[in-house]
Amino acid sequence: RPELSELIDFEKNTVFGKADWALDFAIVGFPKCGTTSLMESLRTSQTHVLDKEQCNLGTNQVWQVVQQIYNETPAHNPLIKIGLKCPRDAENHVSLANYQNYFHRTKLIVTLRHPIRWFESFYNFRFGTTRKKKAPKTSSMTAGCGKGLRNVCAYRARFHMHLARFGKTPLNTTEELDLLSGERDLVGGRSVPNKIMLIHVEQMADKDKKRSSQLLEDLRTYLNLPFPLPPLKHEIPSRVKAKKLLAPRTKINICDEQHKAIRRVLLQTGQSASKWIEQYFMGSDDVFVSSPDNFKKILASWKVDPCKNA
Repeated sequence: RPELSELIDFEKNTVFGKADWALDFAIVGFPKCGTTSLMESLRTSQTHVLDKEQCNLGTNQVWQVVQQIYNETPAHNPLIKIGLKCPRDAENHVSLANYQNYFHRTKLIVTLRHPIRWFESFYNFRFGTTRKKKAPKTSSMTAGCGKGLRNVCAYRARFHMHLARFGKTPLNTTEELDLLSGERDLVGGRSVPNKIMLIHVEQMADKDKKRSSQLLEDLRTYLNLPFPLPPLKHEIPSRVKAKKLLAPRTKINICDEQHKAIRRVLLQTGQSASKWIEQYFMGSDDVFVSSPDNFKKILASWKVDPCKNA
């Protein structure tokens, strides 16, 4: 591989040309959708994921990503695939532009979750591990992420809106734009060339041995690995490990009556998102899923409030 000085202008903190050869894959979304488990599972003899979350692409610090790759893999074996994890990248237009401009051949992995269950997990992650601050009411989170919400809000559950920014679908029909709230200007205008593999958290915990084995095989094939992958791990983020005694007053059960308003909004989001992902996003030649029929069945569950069967 070239010397680091041949890749980075340290006076200007910029990267010379493309750097996609240095990064084979990236776990780019979404938070609280199994990204940590996947990151730990992909730390194998044939794959290496950079230490901790590496979200420098979202702040235009591309050179830091390249430098980190060099720091962690000084004697890089070209047979070992190098990856990173930043569950915010799929939501960040700066990150997407940098994948497009510098890492256009890097294979992306996006993990998904039922929007209602996602919100419950994310809320408890952000507010259920502290006793210092009063947690906000979920009824105040039905729209954007305002002050004091610590970036927990219904807007971030619009996974289809974020995925639409990759430019994998036509965005030229009323039917599609209606599912995206008609916001073509918000989601359009970019064509990120990277391949994308979608994985639902339910697939990662699937007890069906045939499907779980197929997921591992499809992931191996997608990443172009020579040997089978080990079973996926269930990994709890270290910040939660350190605070196992969650504050009872802030850890919520999303099915409780006082969370009905946020569930209503998230259910509407899930209905539109599941339909758009199945009918439009999965139709792209750049998008891959394991066990497509089962994946569609899981997506269909987004159209139903999981609390109805709780």
